[in-house]
Amino acid sequence: MTLLRCDRCGAAEPGTEPIGPATVGKVPGRILRPSLFDGCVTTDRTSIRRRPTRRPARRGRGERGAALIEFALAFPILFLLMMGVVDFGVNYGNKVETSHAAREGARAGSVGRVGVDTSCYVARTPPSTEARQLACLIKARTHMDSEDVRVRFTYMDGDGRYTNDFSEAKRQANRYSIMVCVSTRAFSLSGLLAPVFNGKFHHSRAVIKTGTTPWSNVAATGATVYSYVPQYAETTFAGDSWSWCTSDDPSADINL
Repeated sequence: MTLLRCDRCGAAEPGTEPIGPATVGKVPGRILRPSLFDGCVTTDRTSIRRRPTRRPARRGRGERGAALIEFALAFPILFLLMMGVVDFGVNYGNKVETSHAAREGARAGSVGRVGVDTSCYVARTPPSTEARQLACLIKARTHMDSEDVRVRFTYMDGDGRYTNDFSEAKRQANRYSIMVCVSTRAFSLSGLLAPVFNGKFHHSRAVIKTGTTPWSNVAATGATVYSYVPQYAETTFAGDSWSWCTSDDPSADINL
């Protein structure tokens, strides 16, 4: 507060008023306090000084340098974690697509709707056009490159054992089930986790009972001929095998 001196209280200087019962507390919106000189009070708002605000202390060079070192140490770990999340997410999605392709392939094979595409890559020549079409349909359902997918499909009888008997008597009994197995490559999209994913595979197996007449065509004699997609197995990837793709009762399984 600025203290303004006045020679007498009766003659107040600008910004002051004489102290007394007639003036104290009667100036609206102004602060009246006794002056140390001659009983005068100041009423000028500008005479009151505000307390200076304290500014935050600036960081020294040492603290800034320490922050940079901490960031440099933490960044590789954070980057590796981020790439790990990406790689695990991609491979989990591929695992889901592999399972979806096996189910779709078994469903299509059970009713004879195998599609028309025969342009996909196959690691082994299929025994028929229908077998190639079913293999291409399964590979397409994975949404991956066909070279990164391997397919195998066979049949089981009513007891869950492997069968390749499609005689009329067996067909009329309608006790077949088609088994579709799909294997896809696992990989590291970032390349940083290649030792974790490379050389690993996603496997999925699906079994669906076939329809009464999976599909039919009319022979030249006019007779209705029923048929099934021939069994088929691609050559596996290096380091992989079809040992996990077994019938419910594997006692009669064979290597295709």
